[in-house]
Amino acid sequence: MTHEKSKHIESYRVRAYEIGPRKIVSIATIANYLQETAGIHAAILGFGIERMMEEEVSWVLARMRIRMDRYPGAGEIIQVETWPSSVEKRAATRDFRVMDGEGNEIGAATTAWVIMDLASRKLTPLPEFIERVHFSNLPRILEFEGRTIPRLRLPEHEKRFQARESDLDMVGHVNNVHIVEWALGGISDSFRNGRRLAEVDIIYRLECLAEDTVISLCGMEGDGDLQQVLHSLVRHVDGSELARARTLWRNA
Repeated sequence: MTHEKSKHIESYRVRAYEIGPRKIVSIATIANYLQETAGIHAAILGFGIERMMEEEVSWVLARMRIRMDRYPGAGEIIQVETWPSSVEKRAATRDFRVMDGEGNEIGAATTAWVIMDLASRKLTPLPEFIERVHFSNLPRILEFEGRTIPRLRLPEHEKRFQARESDLDMVGHVNNVHIVEWALGGISDSFRNGRRLAEVDIIYRLECLAEDTVISLCGMEGDGDLQQVLHSLVRHVDGSELARARTLWRNA
């Protein structure tokens, strides 16, 4: 891969409909920007979603960590820079830098991806056409803290969500950004008041399909300026854990 192709930048203007009551975008909007930028860059490199589906496989997000120092408001121009940071036999990582219109960093993210066989719905090694690509040895901007996220043992709040057809992506399972939204949806309004979300780290464990009822559980840990919340998304019908997350909140 040439240096010109090893990184890619996309610009986005924050739309009014992406703004919430606090007059800033949500972490879900940021995650959508990341996903869109990753898809564009993957297509440039020759392994975008259309090429993958021709091979009857698909990229599947296994883990994502986003850290935000500031959330943009309506009308702001946001730049997202991305690059593949490692490629192994069964997984690849991709990192991101989120910048304002002047190029100042306001956030960063790292992601881990695996390959799913669309017929069997099982994980499979990277296809040969991806392995043949020469990847530049570019550094990670963030690391995952540990191999996994601690298990939520003492849930304090819960909320239920019903997966709709409109929540599904091209692969046929619930889009990973909706999973983030559901995890955060379990947090009470009283906890959110006076705090801002500084970081989310989420592991996707199982597919969530149409009509699944999902229970979003969470429990708070610690106190002071930085508070941690553990999350667990569970399929109601069989109790299987679909995703596990850790969020960090700072006093506003």
